This record gives sequence, structure tokens and C-alpha cells, in this order.
Amino acid sequence: MTVLPVIERELRAEARHDFTYWLRLAGASALLVVFVLTLADQRLSAPQLGAILFGNLHTALVFAIWMLVPLLTADCISRERREGTLGLLFLTRLTPLGVLSGKLFIHGLRATTMFLATLPILALPFLLGGVNGRQVVTAVLYDASSVLLALTAGLVASCFSKVGMRALFAAELIAAVFFWQMAKAIPFAAGLAVGQTAYWNALGWSFSAYSRSAVYYSGLGFGGEILAALPSFIGGGSMAVSVMQGWIVVALEIFLGSLVLILLLALVAAYRLGRIWRDDPPSARRLRVERMLFAPRFWKPVLRGRMSRTLDRNPVGWLEQHSAGARVTKWAWCLFIITAESALLLSNNWHNLATVQYGLAALLAAGLAFSAAASFRRERENGVMELLLVAPLRVGQIIFGRVRGLWSQFLPATLALTGICVYLLVGRVREYLYGGWTSDQGRAALFVIPLASTFLTLPAIGLYFSLSRRRFLSAWALALVVGLLLPHLLAARMAPIVEVYLYSLTGIQLGQIFVPFGTAGTLFRSATQLFLAAVALFLLHRNLCFRRFIFVLP
Repeated sequence: MTVLPVIERELRAEARHDFTYWLRLAGASALLVVFVLTLADQRLSAPQLGAILFGNLHTALVFAIWMLVPLLTADCISRERREGTLGLLFLTRLTPLGVLSGKLFIHGLRATTMFLATLPILALPFLLGGVNGRQVVTAVLYDASSVLLALTAGLVASCFSKVGMRALFAAELIAAVFFWQMAKAIPFAAGLAVGQTAYWNALGWSFSAYSRSAVYYSGLGFGGEILAALPSFIGGGSMAVSVMQGWIVVALEIFLGSLVLILLLALVAAYRLGRIWRDDPPSARRLRVERMLFAPRFWKPVLRGRMSRTLDRNPVGWLEQHSAGARVTKWAWCLFIITAESALLLSNNWHNLATVQYGLAALLAAGLAFSAAASFRRERENGVMELLLVAPLRVGQIIFGRVRGLWSQFLPATLALTGICVYLLVGRVREYLYGGWTSDQGRAALFVIPLASTFLTLPAIGLYFSLSRRRFLSAWALALVVGLLLPHLLAARMAPIVEVYLYSLTGIQLGQIFVPFGTAGTLFRSATQLFLAAVALFLLHRNLCFRRFIFVLP
């Protein structure tokens, strides 16, 4: 078989990638955290705890699959194109479908190793009881469907993009579409298999969009919002119900449908691969379309003058803003925020306004961390980074120029989100935040202060990891952990301790002082972000002064 050399080659190559091993650690760590939080929050009998634990662990595994597995195949073809090795593969008897089959098999094997790493933790609910074989079979079928669709999402994205960052983003976007469609297909198939009445009775009292596809998470069913599968003190409770006879049929139908979809998409990707394996110059039609879509048409003198002043003031900031892609990204984020808010306000589903605001803020923060972690990567790949360091620019100018460029790129979207949220709060459109808040200023600050501190600090933290990490994914993950997760955890644990300590010393309650400006935990989280950003800037400045940065591997 001609595909066997591809499999052997990919096995040797992927065995040297550290992401293969970090993937297993990430999957096992996510399940371990959910396991500890579930045990800390539940006070039930062993069989009841086993059923809830099985649902929570499987929910975490499903989310880990959809977030991590598309990244495995997202750069497999685009990297071959950048390195110039894709043409060498087609000098042999390999076909496009054979190349894709080999890569899909290898990366499926990598995803299987993540599942095997989590297997000891997944086996714990069986020791507690409350889990039967039907639930296990249903969960395994849903896991297999998720893995296959997630791998295909990354493979399709890799065939349609040569730039690694774009391929990663497209893979996650396609995976989100697959996840959404799969979540809509499950209620439809379940209604046909078990009947609509039995289906709704099994899912309990909640009729939200999440609970309609709740069987997808674990084969059990959960009521309430998407966080209902996690322990109550971090966002919701967990309610497990019996699996009916039709769930295995539903899971099998979803699995077979996933196989059919994968075959169709593999043929599309193979057709695309057969056309792009040669690096032909862009056609005249493509250049004409790009000029029509991206060339400036209005206020050209204003744009030239602004870009000229930016170039004279700091060429590093100009590098972040001069391209058409940077301008498209800047206003695409703003358009996305406005479109999402408009769609929400036009609908009648206003009970989750707060969830949407925090969800949009989280997406914006993830995008900001993505851009910051990718900063200087292109300069390190093509050697421009060394030219910047020997240019008549101080290290502080290089850092501040890139930070300012990131700020300007995400400023319109941040202002749009902040303005809409403040209007919803102060304008009393809906009392949608915590009921204990009676001050409009306090409720507005509860959202605005963390958003502002994240906007100011995350670029600095992401820049530090972009120059200290060899792989982009590790830099992005560390930027999110240090810039968002760590301050939140510290604020959740340390802010009450600080309040009690200061109250014992001074007799003053911080909650009463800072009500107009948000809780003490909010201020503590923002202060922690500012401190971490200052440390990151100091370390980044020192590393650049001593030329301590890591070259990017292809």
C-alpha cells in the first residue's frame, strides 16, 4: 500500500513533537480538575456520585476533544506547503487521497493516546457504581464521532490555508460549526428514536438549547445551562437521568453519519490538495478580486498620512497595522461583537444577557491572546527580528510599538462591547447581573473593570510568551492561563482572605467601600493582572536586551 510510507514518516515526525505529549497531559489534567471539583462539591452516596462523576468527566472530555483535536491536523498540510515537502510526496506514487488518509490515521492515533491517558480517571466512576454498560457504549460512540469530526475539521482547514495561524483559526471555526450541527442533530435523532414525549421527559424541566442536546455530553442528560455539568460553586449543578433504550441507536446513527460526512469532506480535501500541491503564482483574477475587496477606496490621503506618522514614530507598530489582513481583523472583531449583540437583542431570549456579555468578553480576550502570542513569530521566521534588534530602536520602543499595535487592533471591538454593556446596565434594559447589586455604577464596573484590565495587560503577557515559547500553541495556552485563569483563581481564593484579614485589623469591610466600583475580588483580580503584566514586561525587556529569544521551528 502506498499509504504505508506516509504513516511511517508521520509516526517518526510526530514522535519528536512535544505537543504530542502535552496533548495527553492537557486531557488528563482537565479531567483530574473536574474530578477533584466534583468530589469537593457533592455529598451524595457512592452510586449517585458515580453517575454524576461519569457525566462531569465525560463532559470535560468532550470539550477537550473539540478544543484540542482540531489543532492536531490544522497544520499538517499547510506545514508541508511552507516547507516545500508536499511536492516531494507527489513525486512518488502517492495520491492526494492517500496522503490525507495517512495523516488522518496518524493524528487519529495521537487523539487516541489522549483518550488512553484519561482512561484511569474515567474508570473511577465504575468503582463508585451508578454507571451501566449502556451509558458507556453511548458515551464511547459520541466520543468517536467527536474525534472523527474534529480531525476532519482540522484537515479541511489545512488544505485551504498555507499560513499556520489562519489554518488553526479556521480549524477551530469549522469544529465549532460541526459541534453546533451535531448538537442540533442529536435531539432530532433522539426524538425519532424514543419519541418526543419520552425525550423531553428524560431531559427534565429545562428546555434550553443546551439541554436539548444534553445527552450529547455524557449519554445521561443534564438540565440548565452548559455549565450545569460542572460543580455548583463554579457555575451550576448536575442532574443525571436514566439512559433510555433508544440512546444507543441515536449514538450509532450519529457515528455512522459522521463517517459519511468524513468521506465526503475527504474527497473535497483531496480534490483541493491535488490543485494546490504546486505553488503557482496567484492568478490575475485573484489579484483583481483582492484589490477590489481590500484596496483602500475612501479617505486615502487620511490613511496614508496616519500610516506615515505611525511609521515615523515607531516602525514596529506600523508592522502590526499596515497590512490589509490587520485592518480586516480589526474591523471584523468589531462587526462580530455588534452582530452578536444585535442578534441577541432582536430575539426574545433575554434571560441570559449576562452569559452572552461574559461569553463575548471571553472570546475577545482569547482573540487578543491569540494575536499577542503570534506576535513577532513572522519576524522570527524570516529573520526580520534580528534586523529590528540592530536597528536604531531601543528595546522599549520595540515592545511598546507592538503592544500599542495590539491595542489599536482590538480597541474598536472592546469599546463596542463596553458601550453596549454599559447601556444595558445603566439604561435598565434588563436587571441581568447579580441580584445583590443595587447600584448601576457598581454593576457596570463589575464588567468594565475586568475587561479594561484584560485589554491592557494581556498583550504584554502574550508578547513575553511569544518570544519565550517555541510553539505557538504553548505560547497561546500559557498567555490564557497566566493572563486570565491564574488571576481569577487567585482572586477567588485570596480576596476573601484579604478582606477578613483587613477587617480584623481595621474593622472596615472592603465590600462596603468598593460597591460603586465592583467587588473587592474584581479589584484584586485586576490588580493581579497588572502585576503579572509588569513582571512579563520586565522579563521581556531583559530577554530582548540580552538577545534571549527562541527561534521558531517550521
